[in-house]
Order: sequence, then structure tokens, then C-alpha cells
Amino acid sequence: MPADSKYIGASGYDYPVNDGDTVKTLNTMTMGDDGGPIRGWDNTRQIIPDYRNNNIFLGVPNVTQDTLPFIEPFIGGYGRVWCLQAPIFFEVELRGLLMRMIERMCKGLSGIGNYELQTTDITYGNNAETYTVPVGIKKGNNNFNLRFQEMQGSMFRKIHKYWITGISDLGSGYGTYHGKTWSNNLRFSPINHTAIILYALTDNSGGAYGLDSIEFACMWFGVFPTQVPNSHFEFTQGEHAAMEIDMPYYGIYHENNPINSIAAEILARSNFYADNYNDFNMGPSVVGAVKDRDAADESDEASILPGVEPMQGTATQYTGLFGNEGETTTKGMSPLSYIDGE
Repeated sequence: MPADSKYIGASGYDYPVNDGDTVKTLNTMTMGDDGGPIRGWDNTRQIIPDYRNNNIFLGVPNVTQDTLPFIEPFIGGYGRVWCLQAPIFFEVELRGLLMRMIERMCKGLSGIGNYELQTTDITYGNNAETYTVPVGIKKGNNNFNLRFQEMQGSMFRKIHKYWITGISDLGSGYGTYHGKTWSNNLRFSPINHTAIILYALTDNSGGAYGLDSIEFACMWFGVFPTQVPNSHFEFTQGEHAAMEIDMPYYGIYHENNPINSIAAEILARSNFYADNYNDFNMGPSVVGAVKDRDAADESDEASILPGVEPMQGTATQYTGLFGNEGETTTKGMSPLSYIDGE
């Protein structure tokens, strides 16, 4: 067994111990019989307390600073989803829209099931007693759902309708990619109409410690939606709800150590949760709005924020939509504002 070492928990603090002792830990990267990593062991959270010496859950009253590292329960709900590749047949701006919506606006993920060992029975004796033996396992989990809050303009429905009807036209049933199979000579193939989705569940830090922060990660390849949501357009008199959409997808599911490492790298690059709320910068738009307050009071047509055009009834121009600051696009879409983070 490796030598004792000071335990650094998920919170990132060195836990103090009495009399200068150290908390006994296990380093799963050096626990193999050959002194190296254990093959087949997940590479997330390698330094763990030595639970062989833990008596807390037996009711022994030894909850002190020494034993705090043993009381770090798994806390769920800190999940992140990324679209690493959008369908190639999408227009360039629609690829960016899909990736940003999945990455920044997903409210939940479901469909990750348990692995079950498949078994078969062998009979023996005159009483036909049975003995069960394992025969295999299936990882499954190819069907999953992402939950979104639908917004005015029905952007989630529109982009998934565009996706599905590009794969199979509502009229002919052919895969047309909305004309690109003919006009752009884009071959009808899963490589051109599927996506890659990555999911990671972290500890409370949101990924501050790389692999040591990740509890679970998985990836779906060859992803495509299986429904165009329409049922939320129904109505009942007197009922007015903010619509959530559970979007079903199909993809080839994988989870392994390289995927864990990819998730850790992407979390490190995004760095969303590094700042303290008390130091949050409201951005140049708000600062500019304060400076231009007097000018805005004197003009009925002044923008609320600098660089934002007044919204028209038909909504044709929005500054900065998928473009750089100062650029204007006229795509006929509802405005979507996001913080790039890069």
C-alpha cells in the first residue's frame, strides 16, 4: 500500500489533523499489483480516504476534524452537456445555434440506465433445480432525453424540425438535406446528419480540479433527434404554462477513461465557475448604459443598451446575433444572447 499522504478533498482544502498526523488515503493510480494504475478502474477522483478505517456509519462517535474527509457524500445535480459536433448539412450559423443551445440552455438529461448482467439458468437433478451463471452484459443507454425551456419564436422546435426533415422530407420521405444532396453534392450519410454529445457530472466545484472533480462522464456518437415536438402547441382554457420540452435523441453510447479526460479538458477551458459572484463584471453594455442615461432620456428611439437596435414588430435586425460586436444579421430569427466565455 502507498504511504500516507495529506488528503485534499473536493473542496480543495487541506484537512487539518491532530498531532501533525496525516489522514490515511488510498491513491488508486498506484494501487495495482505492479505499482501502477488498476486497469479497468475509472480515472476520476484518484485520491480517496481509506474507508477501511472508517467507523462513522457504524455509529461510533468519532466525527472530528480527523474524520471529516470520510464524510463527503456524493451530491448530484452539477451536470454539463456539450454538443461537440453539429450536423454538417446545417447552415454554419445553425450549427453554432444548436451547439450553444445544447451547451448553455439544457436544463436536464435523462436516459442513463443501469448496467445489468445477463444470466442463464442451468438445470440439474430430478427436481430440475437451477443454477444461474453470468453470460454477458449490454451497456445500452442509446436513447436519452435533453430538457429545454422553449422560448418565444419556438427556436428549439424549429431547429429540431430542420434537423429531422433534412434527414427525411415530410412530403417525399427522401433524405434531401433541404436541397444540399443535389445542389451541394452532399452525400446522404450519418456522418453528415448526426452530432456528438458529451455529458459530465462534477462535484460541487463545477470542475475546478480536473479529473478529480468529475464523478461521471459519457459521450454519444451519431446522435439525431427522434421527434419533432408539436404537442405543446395544444391549449386548455385558463391554463398558461412556460413550456419545457423533453427532446428524445438516439446515439451510440460510450463511457471510458479517455472520455473522462476529454470532459476534464473542456471544463478547464470553459472556466465558467472560476469567478466569485461578488466580483461578477456586468459587462461594458451596462456600464455604457449608465453613461448614456441622459442621452437615452432625451431620445425616444435610443437603445436601452448601446449597440442594440430597437426591436421592430417584424423583428428583422438584431445586432451581434452570431456575429462580432457591431455586425448586424438579418436572418429573421428571434434574438438569442449568450456569453461566449472564450
